[in-house]
Amino acid sequence: MDDDEGEQLTTSRRKQLTLEIPVARYQSQDASRRFCLPGNILKFQLQEKRAQEAKLNALDGQVAAIRNEQLEFQNKISADLLCLSTQFAEIVDYIRDGDAKKGEGGSSSRPPPVRVERRPLLTPQSPRDAVRIPTFPCTTGTSAERAEHARRHILESGQAITLEEATERVRQADIQESDRVQRERDRARREKSQHRSSSSKRRRGF
Repeated sequence: MDDDEGEQLTTSRRKQLTLEIPVARYQSQDASRRFCLPGNILKFQLQEKRAQEAKLNALDGQVAAIRNEQLEFQNKISADLLCLSTQFAEIVDYIRDGDAKKGEGGSSSRPPPVRVERRPLLTPQSPRDAVRIPTFPCTTGTSAERAEHARRHILESGQAITLEEATERVRQADIQESDRVQRERDRARREKSQHRSSSSKRRRGF
C-alpha cells in the first residue's frame, strides 16, 4: 500500500515537472528577448546616426568642391579682366601716339615734339629718276613701322630704297607735318588775339 502511494506521488510529481519545464523555458526566452530589445534599439539608432553623419560629410565635401570651383572661376575672371585692361591701355596709348604724330591732340595733352636733325632729303642723280620716285602715304605707328611701310610702298612702285632712306623720308614728313600744325596754331592764336582786341575795343566804345 505504501509503495503504491509513493509511486503515485512520484508519477504525479513527474507530470507536474513535465508541465512546468516548458513554461519556465518560455519565460526564460521571453525575459531574454526583453533584455536584448533595448540593446537592439540602441544599435539601430547608432547605425542611423552613423549613416546621417556619412551623408553630412559627403554634403560638406560637395560644398567644399563647389566653393573651390567658384574661387577658381573668380580668379580666372579677374585674370581675364586684367589682361583685357592691359590690352585696352596699350591700344589707347597707341592711338594717342598716332594722334600726337598727326597733330590731332590738344596743346595741353599733346606731348612735346621730338627734335630731329634737319638733313637734306636724298634725291636721285638724274631728273628722270626724280620724276619716277613716287610719294608714299602718311601712316601711323612707330617710326620704325612707318619707315618700313614707306619702304615697301616705294619698292612696290618699282624703285629701290633702303630702310635708312625710308626713315629719312619719314622724318622729313614728320617735320613738315609739325611745321604745318605749328603754323595753324600760330594763325589760330593771332585770330583769337585779334578777336579779343576787337571785343575789348567795342566794350570801351571805340
